[in-house]
Amino acid sequence: MTIAGNVQPLPVSDGDTLYRELEIMMQRLGHLVGYREKLNWQNTIDSIQLGDNEQLRQLKRTAAKNDGILLFWAKWTKNTVFRNLIFHPNDRGFYLPFRFDEPFALEMKGKKIWFGSSVRLLEELDWLEMTMEQIDSPDVVEYWGNLRELCRSSREHYSPFQLENT
Repeated sequence: MTIAGNVQPLPVSDGDTLYRELEIMMQRLGHLVGYREKLNWQNTIDSIQLGDNEQLRQLKRTAAKNDGILLFWAKWTKNTVFRNLIFHPNDRGFYLPFRFDEPFALEMKGKKIWFGSSVRLLEELDWLEMTMEQIDSPDVVEYWGNLRELCRSSREHYSPFQLENT
């Protein structure tokens, strides 16, 4: 399965429960005004095919190794600087163009919907630039580059992006 990223408005409207729960979370994180007034609510911007689930797993392992720990240990102890890359599933869910350190999930109708920070994820991906220049897997480097491009587009257009398996 291929993971795709779409820079587009959130699939919610003003009265939706998800909209309201996300609004509360944005208020807690200090981004309520940006969420209500600046966020792209209308235009689809871009769509990028990132790669497959194995490339994503390898990218997460590379990030954990760069942090000096194993991937399972990073997830278990939550002791890593690559929180948005490692803790967010990154094969589904959303990234928002606001800066916050750790992804979160909202539960709707028994399902978790993940949200991360595209601003923070871009920082984390930038920290891996020297590592990416030295690894032998061009597929992982391409995945990393595509994910960076999504984050840049999200930040530039002040728009969320959605990840999904296709």
